[in-house]
Amino acid sequence: MANWCDNHLIIMVPAESMSDTDADAASSAELERFKKALDESGKGLMETFLPMPEKYNDTVSDRANSVTADDVKTWRDWQVENWGVKWGDSYLKVFDIDEDNEQLELIFGTRWNLPVAGLAAISKLFPTLEFLDDWEEETPSKGYLLVRDGEVAWSVARVPPFGYPATQGGQLITREVSIPEQGEALIGEYYDERGRTRLDIPHVGNERNVVLRQLRQAVGNNLGEMGLTYPSGLSGSKAKAIKQARECFERQVKAMATSDHEAYEAATRVPKRTAA
Repeated sequence: MANWCDNHLIIMVPAESMSDTDADAASSAELERFKKALDESGKGLMETFLPMPEKYNDTVSDRANSVTADDVKTWRDWQVENWGVKWGDSYLKVFDIDEDNEQLELIFGTRWNLPVAGLAAISKLFPTLEFLDDWEEETPSKGYLLVRDGEVAWSVARVPPFGYPATQGGQLITREVSIPEQGEALIGEYYDERGRTRLDIPHVGNERNVVLRQLRQAVGNNLGEMGLTYPSGLSGSKAKAIKQARECFERQVKAMATSDHEAYEAATRVPKRTAA
């Protein structure tokens, strides 16, 4: 039996477009076009916007007796390549666009994985919108994915019971670690070697700042599940930022153990160093 991945997809007008009347109107129109297409189709998300070519309908994906199309691909090959998952999406629920005409929410399920390729391709059809997927698998693992104009802007994955990204230094974390170490791992994923946030997007206009805020919010949500608060005042290199965060998290955990709210509040900020 296939494991399910639950997807809560939010399609939204980018924050930077909201301050520009023309851009905001254009993005809102795209949002309405997106919902109209789904409503009129009556099909799933993938089948509506990325229908599989008919030539794959009669193919058979079987290791022993495969029947392929003229490009030597089966229906499964095409779906995994173009949707990122086989069998598309199921139990799609489409909510109404919000009253500001700036956000639309969908809920649907996919098998084994989240449909990264499919969401990226669909976002290419609606380049003025952002697609934020809050996903969770049965394995269990969960996380956030933001795609825009055909590209993955950022992705944060977590694996319970830790509540932090699945990799640290490129290696899957499988050992038991303390809560401060878990927070440290999150901060390590958030910063690059120069102490800047790890995002492969252009430093153009206000776009980077908007995505940074969204990523920081996602990281903050992960920390919040462990009772931790993102420390303010992190600075310097990646190593220094991680060390500062770890010290704050250790103080936060100690404060929680003694229900010392004042000490906890103080531990949410990096202490200022005084001159000797």
